[in-house]
Amino acid sequence: MSFDYQPVLKGKLVELRPLRAEDHDDLYAVAADPLIWEQHPVKNRHEERAFQVFFREALASGGALIAIDANTQQVIGSSRFHGYDKERSGVEIGWTFLARSHWGGSYNGEMKQLMLRYAFRFVSRVIFLVTPENIRSQRAVEKIGAVRVGSRPDAGGRDSYQYQISAATFAQRDDQLEIRFIPARKESLARINDLIVRSKSYRNWPEDYLERALALHKIDPSYLRTNRCFELLDKDAELVAFVAVATTDARVVLDNLWVRSDLIGKGVGRQACEHVFRLAREHDWTELWVVPDHPAVGFYEKMGFSDTGERVPSHVPGGPVFSVYRIDLSEP
Repeated sequence: MSFDYQPVLKGKLVELRPLRAEDHDDLYAVAADPLIWEQHPVKNRHEERAFQVFFREALASGGALIAIDANTQQVIGSSRFHGYDKERSGVEIGWTFLARSHWGGSYNGEMKQLMLRYAFRFVSRVIFLVTPENIRSQRAVEKIGAVRVGSRPDAGGRDSYQYQISAATFAQRDDQLEIRFIPARKESLARINDLIVRSKSYRNWPEDYLERALALHKIDPSYLRTNRCFELLDKDAELVAFVAVATTDARVVLDNLWVRSDLIGKGVGRQACEHVFRLAREHDWTELWVVPDHPAVGFYEKMGFSDTGERVPSHVPGGPVFSVYRIDLSEP
């Protein structure tokens, strides 16, 4: 899966979608407030001519997102992805501004979290470039855990402080659900299977393949009896994930790991993996294998799994070929 500079991202407060030409008037209504730009190097961006330059550049960048209040559906600002570097595993987030009616941390914080969660599916670090006089933006990026690592010119050639946040730091700071693990129960099968359907459908699989694949993923009572299966519950006893380990004479396989679709990218899968690692050490399993769906490959690589080079075909006729991954758990 390649990095999409303009994903659609939705939170409780903010929704982000690709910027379009027809957004000009609504976005300018926000940008026309001169106080938004008082610490910005381009202080006249509230003027229509200066804003038009900014807007044209934003459209041409191919990475601009418009921010919408999730409750009122009103435009409240914009932000941008820039400079994705696969080799260096980094991307920049910048050009962010919000209506002053939405200042105060919650909206900007959620917008940054949505973008960071998305970015860290592809990279290990995110960069922010902030000019020295923009104290407000410096404090904002420090608030989400970014640290200043040096200086460099920004895309406009202006001297800027370079801030950086790593995937590991973000994972530690990101709001973590309090999750408990219990053995999967027969009476939970309906909601387990509903979770699997929603999680699998979250990815853009071809409809005909998805329908046939979901039939194969269905969990039944015999599967619970013959494998080590766990429900992950939040503090309200709501199911947030399902994980199962299958053991044979040859291999120990992470056979199922499904996260509720609205919690994908929020650390639940990592907690599930870490639980399986603890289980493996309790049983002296030195290796763990997994055959991930293509969109999940990056997640398993971040968890320490490596591609073995082995390939297996889908059980669905005409389906994709999957890579087999393995992690060595012999080290403490």
